[in-house]
Amino acid sequence: MWEGIKEAARTSTKKINIIALVGGSLEAPDDQYETRRNILYEIPKMMKLDGIIISGSICSYVSIEKVEKFIAEYGDIPIVSMLKLSSNIPAVTIDNQYGMRELAFHLVDEHKFTKFAFVNGPVNNSEVKDRFSAFKEVLKIRDVKFSKNDVFFGYFDRESGINAVKKIIEKHEGKIYYDVIVCIDDETAMGVLDALKEFGLNVPQDIAVVGFDNTDESKFTFPPMTTVNQPLRKLGGEALKLLLEKLDGKDVPSDIMLKTELVKRNSCKCFFEYDIPKGRIKRALLAPVATKNFLIKEDLYGRVIELFNNSREIGDNDKNLIKQLVFAFCEDVNNQESNIFLKTIQQKFQKDVIKGKNLSKLSQLYRVLWHYSISHMTREAFAFADMLLNRAENLRFDMLNQHEGYKRLKTKSNYLNLYELKELISNAADYEKILNTIAKEFPQIGLDTFFMLRYKSSATSKIVAPKVALAVKNGKRLNIDKNSGNKYEKTMLPNIISKNIEKPFVIVVEPLYFRNETYGALYFILDEKVEYETNIFEALGKQISDSIHTEQIMSHNKKEQEKEHSKFEVVKHELQLGSDIQRSFLPQQIYQPQGFNIEVVYEPAHEVSGDFYDICKLNDDTVAIIVADVSGKDVSSALFMVLTKTLLQILTENSLKSGQSPLDSIYATNDYISKYNQRRNGRFMFVTLFYGILNTKTCVLDYVNAGHNPGLLFSNKGVLREELKSSAPAIGLADTAKFPVGSCVIEKDELLFLYTDGVTDTRNNNNKFYSFKRLLDKLLGKKYETAKDVIKTVDEDLSHFRKSADRFDDITMISLYRTF
Repeated sequence: MWEGIKEAARTSTKKINIIALVGGSLEAPDDQYETRRNILYEIPKMMKLDGIIISGSICSYVSIEKVEKFIAEYGDIPIVSMLKLSSNIPAVTIDNQYGMRELAFHLVDEHKFTKFAFVNGPVNNSEVKDRFSAFKEVLKIRDVKFSKNDVFFGYFDRESGINAVKKIIEKHEGKIYYDVIVCIDDETAMGVLDALKEFGLNVPQDIAVVGFDNTDESKFTFPPMTTVNQPLRKLGGEALKLLLEKLDGKDVPSDIMLKTELVKRNSCKCFFEYDIPKGRIKRALLAPVATKNFLIKEDLYGRVIELFNNSREIGDNDKNLIKQLVFAFCEDVNNQESNIFLKTIQQKFQKDVIKGKNLSKLSQLYRVLWHYSISHMTREAFAFADMLLNRAENLRFDMLNQHEGYKRLKTKSNYLNLYELKELISNAADYEKILNTIAKEFPQIGLDTFFMLRYKSSATSKIVAPKVALAVKNGKRLNIDKNSGNKYEKTMLPNIISKNIEKPFVIVVEPLYFRNETYGALYFILDEKVEYETNIFEALGKQISDSIHTEQIMSHNKKEQEKEHSKFEVVKHELQLGSDIQRSFLPQQIYQPQGFNIEVVYEPAHEVSGDFYDICKLNDDTVAIIVADVSGKDVSSALFMVLTKTLLQILTENSLKSGQSPLDSIYATNDYISKYNQRRNGRFMFVTLFYGILNTKTCVLDYVNAGHNPGLLFSNKGVLREELKSSAPAIGLADTAKFPVGSCVIEKDELLFLYTDGVTDTRNNNNKFYSFKRLLDKLLGKKYETAKDVIKTVDEDLSHFRKSADRFDDITMISLYRTF
């Protein structure tokens, strides 16, 4: 339609600027986000427009009340529609009833079909009502039975056709009851064809299928689709002419109706192009006028014009062209030469083919010339005329095929370019790179002048703060200075566009949106000499919208990651301080009592730890050895560790001063923790503990094991001599707990090994535990010389076992070796 508008504007004596706003339907039941496109319909309210042409398809699913409300929003701007929307608005429409009647009569009279299924369209659409009423009217005239049970509803899409076939198959238990399925449009008919193939049914052998609209795809389906052609390009051109007359103050008709045309193809069991009309030939030969060996061109021209006047509208330009063709045909036939007719066809119709016209008038003209020739000429003269018309039909067919082939190659090339462009845009990491990619790549696909406008929408206003984001003219990106690029535009046709394009111009405006998010619009300035792929603008708009959406998500995520990283760095710093403070509570140097050497490994799983240890001299003959593990592995565990170690240290000193055993400090520590810590609602904390008091003169070790791993005492031959097992609950579990004291003697060359469960609970990449058995195997049967040898052996084995697996728990190991 808009191609027709563009052509009519170019050939008009007036200078006309066209802005095509590629929005969507006012309501779209099959796409909840399509109405976001309709923000473009706000643009005419923000611009000084002389007039508006409305495509009827935007009102496909809405009531007349909503249509009138939509139209009223444009105030006094003159409006013409390409569908009858209101009694107050002039409209150029297509006589859908005429074409549907022709189709229905064809199916009933020529094919003798009696059982019809009809796949309908949206109930509020006026075209649907016209087509359906004309169809029912013909069936009523021909007394063909048809009921509401034979009607299947749809929405002008393939899915409607597919669903209709499924219902038909289900309704009739897998059988095809109908002779033919009549579809409200070609897109629905395509769905019917697809579904029938899925069910293993052949068209037209098992059932016929017909459509309406004569889309490009209908010509190339298998079989080719019988349909009704709508003069859509002419519809657009006539709409513009009607609007110009209205702007000039002329009285214009309320409705101009263009006729539709039946296109017979194979899907209805027709082989129209290949039928030999034997009956017509016979009738023509039985009633010759006066057979001659020449044609009278004035008489033939009169017959042709009479036929065209009776069957369709033709203008003065059409009549002049027809006259040239008729006279050229007569000249060649009369002279028995092919010098003029075929050349005239190629010269006059090549441009029409390039513009997408199907040359149906030319095909009709051939038939008139053929019938006139066979009934007016001798056999020899007719033979030449017949051959000339065959050559002419082949020429028509070749021109159409050549153009269709070219269009396919061009379309394929365009889609390959679009795919590559999509990849480039998708890989642009940020918004500015997206703009750079668009500016560089759009000219490569023939769009060398375009502009991008960014705006937002809000609850109170549909378009908020529009501003120019990108401007490209003749393939070069324009600088957008602060005065224009960062300044909000008062109009939706920015000054930068007006200054950088020649008039008259044609602009296609494509919205930028993703679902419910609105980003802006793309303004494509077209070259009037170039015919563009009709859906390229929507494809590009979608690509840019998707890329902006992705970039916004990535940008948002990046900012969130930066915030999280900043928070993480703060937390990491705090944890590092905590770790430093926690380590300050641990011995800075390991005390080495006379006759013994001691080695320690302390490896927190994280910055802070729940493990702790202590080796401290109580007096000249006594050393305290502590290894402990707080429940949990987080900051609260580290704080609990500090509390427990502080209590033990202070209470141990108090016990010594009062002449009591240092091990008595465990009771006071347990009482305090049980009384104060466990009163709080929430997490329950406790600590396992091995607390030993070593007399360095007697080599006696008195100890308390409060729920901790057993201490392992090995003889000088590497045999496990004793396990210093737990005999009490962990500290903090019960305030009445008893902590019995155990005792053992450490002989010369014997080894005491203490550890936390982080050692045995170490996991490898296969999620297997290091285990107590493996630890024991590593320590048994070996003669160690120093405590350091023991620690080094176990630590290396742990690292070899764990490999690249994450550290699961804190690890603490203490090795005490008696040297004499």
